[in-house]
This record gives sequence, C-alpha cells and structure tokens, in this order.
Amino acid sequence: MKQSFTNLEVADLRLLSSFAKVAAQGSITKAAAELDYVPSAVSQHITALEHRLGGSLLFIRKPGSRLVLTAAGRALADAAENMLAAAAVFGDAARRISDGDGVVLRVGAYGTALSFLLPDVLTTLEGATPSARIETVEVEPAEGVSLIDTGELDVLIAHRYLPEEQPPSGENTDARFLGQEPMLVLTSAAGPSKTLADCMDADWVAGSRRDVDRQLLSRWAGQFGFHPRVSHETRDCHTAVELIVSGAAVGLLPASVFSAPHNRSRLALVDCGQDFALPHRDVLTITRVGFQTRVGELLLDRVAEAFGRITA
Repeated sequence: MKQSFTNLEVADLRLLSSFAKVAAQGSITKAAAELDYVPSAVSQHITALEHRLGGSLLFIRKPGSRLVLTAAGRALADAAENMLAAAAVFGDAARRISDGDGVVLRVGAYGTALSFLLPDVLTTLEGATPSARIETVEVEPAEGVSLIDTGELDVLIAHRYLPEEQPPSGENTDARFLGQEPMLVLTSAAGPSKTLADCMDADWVAGSRRDVDRQLLSRWAGQFGFHPRVSHETRDCHTAVELIVSGAAVGLLPASVFSAPHNRSRLALVDCGQDFALPHRDVLTITRVGFQTRVGELLLDRVAEAFGRITA
C-alpha cells in the first residue's frame, strides 16, 4: 500500500530549508555548510522530501557535479520560498509575544559594518537584553536580502555605492535609510602629509574592476582628470589598511574604517582641498515587513546612533 502524507508532513520546514539551500547552492556540501548540518543530513532531507512527493526527483547532477532542479524541483521551488517566508513572519509574531525572552536575533552585515560599526552596538546591548542572543554573519547586500525573506536573517545592514544601484529590497522587506557615509582618501600616518595631487601617481589599493568600491574610485577620480593606478586588489578592508599603513598604497576607504580607535593613529587623511568633493556611500538597514521585537528595535536604534557618531 502506497504511503500518503498530509500537507503539514510535506511542508516540513527542515526539509524545505535544505531543499531551498541546495537549489541555491547547487551542492549538498555547500548547503550543509551554510545550514550547519553534515552533508548526509541534508541528503537525507532531500530524499525524505522526494519520498513524500511520491518519489519525484528534485535534482539532477550536471557535468561539473553541480545539482540543478528538475521540472518537479522547479515547480516546488517558489512554493518552498513562500513557505519559508511565511514561517519567518510567524516567527516574528511569536517573538513579539515573548517580549524578547530566549530570542535569537540573526544580523547580517557587510564587512566594514561587522568590523567597525557592530562591535560597540553589541557591547551596549549585552546589559539591556540579557535573555536574548545576537548572532552575526558577514554577507553582501544582494545575498542578504534573500536571507531576510526566508527568515535566515532578521536584520541586514547594507550599503549602496553607486547612484544607479537598486536599493537592496525583496517582496517582504522594509528598508530604513541611515545616511551617507563619507569615503576618505587615506595614507600612512608615518609618512609626510600629502595632498591629492601628491597621490595621483601613487599606487592605490581597491577591489577588483567589478567591485563597486573600485567603480566609485574610478568614477570619482575621472571627474578630476586622473586615473588611479590600482596596484593592489583586495576586498578585505583590514588588508587595505595594512597596505596603506605600510606606505605601499593610498586608498579610498569608508569613514568608519578611519574612525576606528586602532586606525586613527596609523592612518592620515589626504588633503583633497575644496576643489575635490569626496564621494560617499549610502547605508541602510533592512528587515522583514512587520518585523518588530524589543531586541530588534533596540538593535536598530543603536546601529543608527553608532552610524550617526561616525558621520557627525
């Protein structure tokens, strides 16, 4: 006799979460790493879901070992995302009722926010929310928005470098604009004071040609008729700082990097004069629509206050 399953049994959130992550990553191993499972557990989840769907295969393996969705998998994918999003909204409501007791708040942020904005915020929240736990993960805005939608993140701190960039958003998200963070031209404090003219022919550090910080640097410099020679490419702000401190490069970095206590004595502002208006990046926080917990609201308020101190 063929076994049958109810809607609730098919819509097991553990199984759907593994399914959605494998669909996004194309790999059971990568999905397991993100979900903090062992690969065999994720594989068992996929097998169990296929069994509950009458044996329909959800993935096939393509050359290069990447898993791709079958027709059945594609039919399930959107519904699974909707189910996970609905579960996230339910979780928000449940946490509002609990008033923060036992809450785990997951916060995603870009690298410099995680390094230079969040640490002080987390320290100030320890005494105010002793029964809550806050977890953080480094994530870029585009990826983070989808994690907000599915409930894997509760709060996202995002940036936008270029005017034509679309604000990070999803079907079920709410964005709050924090303000504009100045980008500063920095050199080593150990060397002599420099003007922008002194740096035009210097070696610079920035991201790759595809990265938005590099595009902003090139666009800004182009307005004033020079093209920075980017000899050192990195996406890591700490690496960029060390290259600048060593005297090997000049860089255009966010104000939060310069204002960090351990950087202020090692980095120096390049005098750009009044003729060279410095660029900025937009900073915003993103949550689910209707997201409202005591811990979450405290966090958002403290992040806004900390950002205000950086840009004051």
